[in-house]
Amino acid sequence: MHLCIRNRTVQKKKPLAKKDLIDFSNHYDDDKEFQAEQKRGEFLNDFPLTSLKKMTKERYAIGQPRPTFCDSVEFRTRSWAMIQGATADKFGIYFGKRKGSPKVTWQHPTRMGNNFEDAWQNTHNALIDLIENAQHKHPDFAKIDANPLTQMFKAKILSLYFPNKFINICSRDHLHELSSLFSMPEKLPTSEYQHRLINLKMDNEITRYWSNPKFMSFLYENFIRKEVTSTESIANKVTATTSLNHKEVNFDELQEQRNLIGKLAEEFAIEKEKERLKGAGLEHMISKIEDRRSRPGYGHDYLSWSTEDKPRQIEVKAVAKTGADSWRFFLSENEYQRSQESLENEWYFYLVFFDKNGPQALHICNSEEMYKQAEMIPASWSMYFDYHLKK
Repeated sequence: MHLCIRNRTVQKKKPLAKKDLIDFSNHYDDDKEFQAEQKRGEFLNDFPLTSLKKMTKERYAIGQPRPTFCDSVEFRTRSWAMIQGATADKFGIYFGKRKGSPKVTWQHPTRMGNNFEDAWQNTHNALIDLIENAQHKHPDFAKIDANPLTQMFKAKILSLYFPNKFINICSRDHLHELSSLFSMPEKLPTSEYQHRLINLKMDNEITRYWSNPKFMSFLYENFIRKEVTSTESIANKVTATTSLNHKEVNFDELQEQRNLIGKLAEEFAIEKEKERLKGAGLEHMISKIEDRRSRPGYGHDYLSWSTEDKPRQIEVKAVAKTGADSWRFFLSENEYQRSQESLENEWYFYLVFFDKNGPQALHICNSEEMYKQAEMIPASWSMYFDYHLKK
């Protein structure tokens, strides 16, 4: 059976089939989830709900010094949901040029007001109205749809601030397509479909434990189009190195550098982990993170949380570039053995990449997946022996 929607033909399949869910989960990229939740946490730190009523146009608009609210919603949280496209008019106001004019100044579409001050006031009021409506136990979906902020923009805002009510899918076409595939009532407000997809997720015994980014990726891969999202694990992008260089080194200097870089990497990683917890709705678990760096017997640097009742072991590694696409880090025998003993496979490498200014990117990889792909080379050994000295 096929269902034709908006001139597109989509294969009708059994919604949320258990086998499909399990197969998807087995190859889903944990790093993709981490990036999405970490960026949401960063956004909430920069723009807490309590700050919105006093937000200035300078803090709001694209074209002003970053981070601004609009820049963060569109660009900095791309891993949470993509809304790029159309012009800056979608934000209500912006600072920049209009087509046909070389002048850089405050701009606004006429739909938001006859002059700039009115446009900013109307844009700000629309944002506050959207937030206050969504905060109700039962939001007025028709009112959300009538809000003058553009569809993609307001849907992204709702998903960032209220992930328990609104899925992080922002396209009107995609929301309506999914509503048809899952046999939801016709002609409901678009925002209500965004809400009902959260209910669908929570009603399933498997997906209720998934994050919104993971569920969104499943929906796109299985029901919209596979090329929209990639679920390939970072571990699958790892291959064993093909050549080794044997350079002369100053070991004292090398160890000093390793200690400094390692400390910077650890500080960078744990801040990103705290943002991930906030972005995952686990802000209350941040205080329960354990710093285990001074107790090497554990074999990891930090004990954090994947869920409220599922601990996550984190080993931070500063990775060094050894070739065009080659990287390496050092792993002790104790770390290796402890990672093999991890319950529920919740032992993660937090890989910190550096540029000339210091730590610049963090990617995570489950230890089991890393061991399947990377090449392990002995770097040091502990030698135990008996020797009787002559008196």
